[in-house]
Amino acid sequence: MSVTLDEDDEVVFGLDDNGRPDPGYARALGLVPASPGLRSLAFAIDAAIVLLLTLPLSLGALPLWLGVLLAPPTPDPMSIVTNEAFITGLVFYAIGQGALSVFVLVQLILHGVRGITVGKVIVGIRSVNVVRFTKPGFWRILLRGLVF
Repeated sequence: MSVTLDEDDEVVFGLDDNGRPDPGYARALGLVPASPGLRSLAFAIDAAIVLLLTLPLSLGALPLWLGVLLAPPTPDPMSIVTNEAFITGLVFYAIGQGALSVFVLVQLILHGVRGITVGKVIVGIRSVNVVRFTKPGFWRILLRGLVF
């Protein structure tokens, strides 16, 4: 298979004769593939941060809500909502979900715009677009996150 370029086509450096990315070109630019161990470590760091941010939900809200839900029924249905444990659980839930949402949004933006996440920065790797060796792009990372 050969690649022909029309006058309107953009010239993309770093592709071999078959139109696939050339690892030699990337190496000449100083880009080398990260080892599976480093990739796994970066993912583990990101996952540990997510677990840490969900602690208010798991340690604070769930036990309180279970206590409210497993309590004996009362004639007043609004007593569950006015229960102090329910309101405290709601606060813990809001804190956990808010922190997690902000972290995920920052991770998506940083990964798309700069090719980094917190875990990738710590282990010293970054993501690049395999064709142009540039930043991956926000929409590509968002789609990847949705598929994942």
